[in-house]
Amino acid sequence: MKSFLVKTGLLVACMVGLFHGKATAESETEWSLNCEQYSDIKPNENPTYQHINCLLTNAAIQADIPPEVVKGIATRESYWRQFVDGKPFISKDGGIGIMQITDTTLPEEQQERLKNDILYNIETGVRILNSKASLTTLPSIKGAGRDIIENWYFPVMAYNGVVPVNSPLYQETGEINHEAYQELVFGKIEKDSFGKIEEESYRGDTILARYPFDVKDFKYDRESDKPIEFLKPEYIVQGVHETTIKLKAGDRVLTTENDVKLRKKPGSPDYKRLPINTPLLIEGTFEFDESEISQNQFVWFPAKTLDGQYSGYVSSAYIEKQVAFKAASSSYNSIKTSWAAVSGASGYEIYRSTSSTGTYSKVGTTTSTSFMNSGLTTNQSYYYKMRAYQTVGSTRDYSNYSAIVTAKPLPAVPSSVKAASSSYNSIKTSWAAVSGASGYEIYRSTSSAGTYSKVGTTTSTSFMNSGLTTNQSYYYKMRAYRTVGSTRVYSNYSAIVTAKPLPAVPSSVKAASSSYNSIKTSWAAVSGASGYEIYRSTSSTGTYSKVGTTTSTSFMNSGLTTNQSYYYKMRAYRTVGSTKVYSNYSAIVSVKPIPATPISVKAASLSYNSVRTSWTAVSGASGYEVYRATSSTGTYSLAGSTTSTSYTNTGLTTNKPYYYKIRAYRTVGSMKVYSNYSTVVTVKPVPTVPTIFKATRISSTSLKLTWGSVSGASGYELYRSTSFSGTYNLLKSTTSLYYTNSSLTTGKTYYYKLRAYRTVGTAKVYSGWTTIISAKP
Repeated sequence: MKSFLVKTGLLVACMVGLFHGKATAESETEWSLNCEQYSDIKPNENPTYQHINCLLTNAAIQADIPPEVVKGIATRESYWRQFVDGKPFISKDGGIGIMQITDTTLPEEQQERLKNDILYNIETGVRILNSKASLTTLPSIKGAGRDIIENWYFPVMAYNGVVPVNSPLYQETGEINHEAYQELVFGKIEKDSFGKIEEESYRGDTILARYPFDVKDFKYDRESDKPIEFLKPEYIVQGVHETTIKLKAGDRVLTTENDVKLRKKPGSPDYKRLPINTPLLIEGTFEFDESEISQNQFVWFPAKTLDGQYSGYVSSAYIEKQVAFKAASSSYNSIKTSWAAVSGASGYEIYRSTSSTGTYSKVGTTTSTSFMNSGLTTNQSYYYKMRAYQTVGSTRDYSNYSAIVTAKPLPAVPSSVKAASSSYNSIKTSWAAVSGASGYEIYRSTSSAGTYSKVGTTTSTSFMNSGLTTNQSYYYKMRAYRTVGSTRVYSNYSAIVTAKPLPAVPSSVKAASSSYNSIKTSWAAVSGASGYEIYRSTSSTGTYSKVGTTTSTSFMNSGLTTNQSYYYKMRAYRTVGSTKVYSNYSAIVSVKPIPATPISVKAASLSYNSVRTSWTAVSGASGYEVYRATSSTGTYSLAGSTTSTSYTNTGLTTNKPYYYKIRAYRTVGSMKVYSNYSTVVTVKPVPTVPTIFKATRISSTSLKLTWGSVSGASGYELYRSTSFSGTYNLLKSTTSLYYTNSSLTTGKTYYYKLRAYRTVGTAKVYSGWTTIISAKP
């Protein structure tokens, strides 16, 4: 975008410029001398950033133009570059230097000066802008002067060209033309003159006011080169912003957001935080950042709190002049009026009407310097005036009425706006609910000052935007609306937020010891991830080193030190071309390598008073401890320790349930490092199954059954059946170790099984059954 000189209104060859209201034959000397604190300007070399900040600021002040506007143009045109690689900055279409001056009809001498003299280039650009401000064909804001930033909207347009491509609205749809030159410049003003560059964020809370444009306000043919014809000469614009750089000693200002920093020196790290609407008294002229390479475009004012308790320097980006009387929408049904304190006043009366010349009724009395008027109709224009009074005895002495101010109740601007990656192809935006809003519209662009397209409408306070490109920066802004009848009444746009779609952060992250020298980490799969990287440290805040990459959702880390704490975090990545695009790191998890928990644990009765427990060997274990209780949730006591994989526990009570759990240990130095406990197993001591059970033929009608003695048995029960799977009936209960079964049928097969028992009190406690044997007499 370039600046075209209008010969009928400006002759650059003449050193007498069009600075507001006066000739400026020596203006170059005047305004540039205010930057003498910086070193001399060197040929073919850009001055330092703050030196250029000083030059642009003072050139604008000399011309009675808000410096924010001149800086916004210089940012859009050249990003404050007069030279690139030691040569004059010349764009492809011939724009010259920091202000991108374009006029091929100029004599060669002046062309060269525009190329090599940054002061001359700045002054020429400012003259061009000033000439545009004098054009009577351009609309303006009703009642606004040269100090109102928004009143320069159309002169900035004209700086580039009053042509269809710069129309504020698309004629066909009525949508905002975010690619219009003046829109791009005003975006730079919001970003840089009111932004928090020194605070890690590139945008402040100040949103410049928008004109209430309608497509009927303009007439043009997009296919032709004819300029736009403006059909509406004046606009009423709410919430305009006066340049703060013209503040002087004695002016009162208010902070415009929370946590504004009153610094000891410009850009100093020492500061006092101030809440929003803190009144300050300006104590002198502004200064620039002490660091000449600082990227801040704002300036710093010496100021103090009204009680004199705190003093320092405050950024021009976060203050506004406390004016005599103003009105601004506070919500869809309320307007806030405010004013500067009147010396000696006891209080104030506020009056309201629905037309500037209508009947005014008193709507409030207050001793404050502001008044909130609620219960209003959305989008209805209200007019206010106020007067101060002083109470003398029982009488009020009144001042004259103030000037009349007007505002419309609109939905509040969405605040607390955030944008965050939700997955590799989606971003979630969110904001605080706006009182009275019927819904919200979300707009997106791929550059902060680019064209914003509506991507969604919702009644919620969040919006998921999917189908995006991984690692592409997306910029979002939103506005609330309230439906009144069949019309949507919109708030101003929110601050712009940005985010990149990245793989989601791995969740459900776990770390568990796998053995005495290994740890297994695991996590939930991340949608769209190509793989995962695992990082490890020996302290939560220590240095993390990458220990592995995997496409799985788990990772085994071996070769570790037993009982040493290890900390893990992981991140997902998605391969885009040849580049890995990473998620943020997961939460940190920690664990120590300890022996594995014994598995395949079993417990079996060994005799009427002993139990044998067994388990699978644990790698690296020095031994095992066996714990016993008499109930599953009871107190477990150490029953024994062994280096074997089994343990016999004796001296127990027959038929009493015993519960066992086992843990492995590894001896490290003089210390035992334990595994977790195994699962609990239970068993009762019962007599063992009789052994050496056999049948011998005695005669054609009898068989002799014999068996071995069972330790602790009180007796034995012998059962018989005539088929292997038939019914077995008690044949004999005996304390003997044999029994002769007579009166049998010759040649017939008989089946026998046997069990021992031990009498405990009045009850028999049985062993298991022997295997079934058979025989024929």
